[in-house]
Amino acid sequence: RPLTAEELPMQRAAATGHEFRDQQLEIRYPDGRSIHILGNAVPLFDDAGKPRGAVGAFLDVTERKRIEEELSLANERFSISLRNSPITVFHQGLDLRYKWIYNPLGGHSVNQILGRTDAEILERPEDVAMVEQVKKEVLSTGMSYEGEMTVSILGAMHSYHVNIDPQRDAQGTICGLTCASFELTERKVVEEALRQQRERAEFVAEGSDVGFWFCDLPFDKVIWDKRVKQHFWLPPDD
Repeated sequence: RPLTAEELPMQRAAATGHEFRDQQLEIRYPDGRSIHILGNAVPLFDDAGKPRGAVGAFLDVTERKRIEEELSLANERFSISLRNSPITVFHQGLDLRYKWIYNPLGGHSVNQILGRTDAEILERPEDVAMVEQVKKEVLSTGMSYEGEMTVSILGAMHSYHVNIDPQRDAQGTICGLTCASFELTERKVVEEALRQQRERAEFVAEGSDVGFWFCDLPFDKVIWDKRVKQHFWLPPDD
């Protein structure tokens, strides 16, 4: 809606004698174009101390407004995509203190992590040494790291797939780390259970002279072990 004169920053400052700072306005033109401005209006006083006018300074912030809206939308999409996922994303400074973290795992809250280092969070010295060595190498070389790490957190072992990248400022200078970790603990437990099950099956097979074979019909392929070959009088490399 069109604003009345009494609602504009300059007129309000002149009429009331109060300052109006960081006023954001959208100006719409008859041709449909619009701009966003940010400004201050400060009253002027006469010799009697009464308002006699105002001085204003305004800046066109249309481009900044557009960037802020795009950034807000990107952050919203980012939050939705990571919500209820086993992925943690965080930033650390050159001193390896946590500056920002999203979706922390392992039992710690955001407030328990921000401003602290891995040495203040991890329990075992060997875990601290391993993690800090990798991160310091990324900071010194500028080369990204991708791999698996297993550490103790609050008395429980946790395994993560970790990506660590150097964070750079506008001049391209490394100013910290951007990291993402994916929880692998449950998968590791399942893999260990399968490994133990396979070992038990092999143990039983060794003791009972049982052979195993598998027929993959879609690919017309048969996989068999050495005992099946022995049962059918076939050489081991057949």
